[in-house]
Amino acid sequence: MAAPRKRKITSVPNLYAEIDKVDGKYRFRYRNIMTRKLSRLKTRSLEEAERKAQQLNAIIAQRIIDDEARQILAGDNSNSITIGRMLKIYLEALNKRVQAGEIKPSTVKDREWKTAYLRDHYSKHRLSALTTLEINKILKHYTDRGKSRMAQSVRSILIDFFNEAISAGHFPADKPNPAQVIRTPRVKVKRARLTLEVFMQVLDWAKQHQPARAHRAMLLALISGQRREDVANIRLYRINSPDALNDKRPSGIVTIDDQDYLALIQKKTGNKLLLPLALRLNSIDMSLKEILEQCRDGISSEYAIHHNRIAGQASPGAKVRLTTISQEFAKAVRGTGINWGKSDPPTFHEIRSLAEREYSKQGVNTQYLLGHKHKRMTEVYHDARGHDWVKLPLSDTTI
Repeated sequence: MAAPRKRKITSVPNLYAEIDKVDGKYRFRYRNIMTRKLSRLKTRSLEEAERKAQQLNAIIAQRIIDDEARQILAGDNSNSITIGRMLKIYLEALNKRVQAGEIKPSTVKDREWKTAYLRDHYSKHRLSALTTLEINKILKHYTDRGKSRMAQSVRSILIDFFNEAISAGHFPADKPNPAQVIRTPRVKVKRARLTLEVFMQVLDWAKQHQPARAHRAMLLALISGQRREDVANIRLYRINSPDALNDKRPSGIVTIDDQDYLALIQKKTGNKLLLPLALRLNSIDMSLKEILEQCRDGISSEYAIHHNRIAGQASPGAKVRLTTISQEFAKAVRGTGINWGKSDPPTFHEIRSLAEREYSKQGVNTQYLLGHKHKRMTEVYHDARGHDWVKLPLSDTTI
């Protein structure tokens, strides 16, 4: 059944009339311009309905004025700036932090990518529209698709985004950060742990079916305990002092007190490590020196992990891309034919976890080895705030 037709029989704003089909008389409704909802008035008299509507118009108009006044006094400009404009301001602030050396350019690219959904769907909305309820809807967009880790990351970025808005005066400082009050999305780890037995199967498959760089990258990651990007950046040339290293040349071989070390600056954390080439992983009976010697295969290259032949635009000796390292490991994992059940197959990063577990059995200080800043590492960094080189003691290694 169609709704009763509303008739405009009065000039009073927001007052509407409709004919009751039962008795043929008018019924009146008032439209609240703040909530956009219609409410029935308890009168059949046009004169009384107009009087009530005029009173309500005056009350609501005063409320609107009061709200605007409160926003001005509180410095609430969240109604005057769009989310799209605030995102531009936020990215500009991030780029300034890059110039100050506080964050890396890759961090800006990552946050720009992870705010794409917000930019695509909310750019024209006012900043005030990005409430806790609305942010929960955005996070639900990811969690419903099984991307809880992405939801966690987006929540963290939005917390920083609103902190910047508060700092820039576009969001009231006396209001809570709408992203911070949201509970962190829970993440259930689906990725399978990499055991030494499985690693050896993957390694054997890679040796038989892939270029030498694939299994060398796996061994170098396991023996050094370093992340994928640091493994890809390991250089074979000698340096006079570790202090000669920088972001463009983050690693090299150095001799200190008649001992050879691999000096490297971790890309993610900036931590500076000195790993003795005598470091040996007993479970595979191989040292860091031995795997680095394997990487010297007659191809002229400064990189330990390099191309042996022309591959696309890459020439022999060129650095191997991170995606290539990951893809070759994933292919080798699939090549073993192992059934992972409901778990996701392990990724290249799981080699780092395996290294920690294997070296722990030997009594090696894995916090030094991995470059973590937890309790003991924090104490080491206390005085120099992470700018000193951290040397893995030979007493912690098996030679």
